[in-house]
Amino acid sequence: MAGCKSRRKGYIFEHLDFNCFADKDTKVPSNAKKQRVPEDGWLSEFFWDPSKRRLVFDAANLPERAIGEAYRIEDNGGMPFVCYVRDDAVSVFRRPKNGYVAEDDEPD
Repeated sequence: MAGCKSRRKGYIFEHLDFNCFADKDTKVPSNAKKQRVPEDGWLSEFFWDPSKRRLVFDAANLPERAIGEAYRIEDNGGMPFVCYVRDDAVSVFRRPKNGYVAEDDEPD
């Protein structure tokens, strides 16, 4: 169970997706164990960072060379790169560092 503290003791707002938490707090199970954040920057990389914007696919905003067959390049379960393969070339693009893709927005 991951989330942020509620004002009510023993409750948290569950983490649903990047920059997204439940609207109502939930009681923490009695057998739950509290864990420390592993390192500086971990929270902003995986849970919450107000400086990052939600990225939603829009064909009109693709770079000029983003043509051809698209492939996701996964890195440890994430999708930091997309490559476009054509007969004469391959173009590789990285996800902007100031953006994130919500799970509901990821293509199949």
